[in-house]
Amino acid sequence: MTTKVEIDFRLNAGEGQGFYENLNFPGLNALVLVRNQGCSNVLLVITRYDAPTVNFEVLANTEFAVELSNIQTIGILNNGGKPAKGDITLIPNFSQSNL
Repeated sequence: MTTKVEIDFRLNAGEGQGFYENLNFPGLNALVLVRNQGCSNVLLVITRYDAPTVNFEVLANTEFAVELSNIQTIGILNNGGKPAKGDITLIPNFSQSNL
């Protein structure tokens, strides 16, 4: 993956879904940006090759970004009581980008 990828999400209360999967060793190095445009907090879950799984709570109507290496999967869990919507943006090798 060499270009920016944008993925929309819509989840009912209590639902979770995987939105990205990379089965190639050692995974993707990327900036992950979540824009939560809904009324519920969501949990961003990122699994990584040879590294701990990380979880970040993204509050309703906020944005959160993190840059990680060795990304294998990315998922969102709506842990609130109302529907959640928003988008995930992946920017591979962000730290090496010449912006």
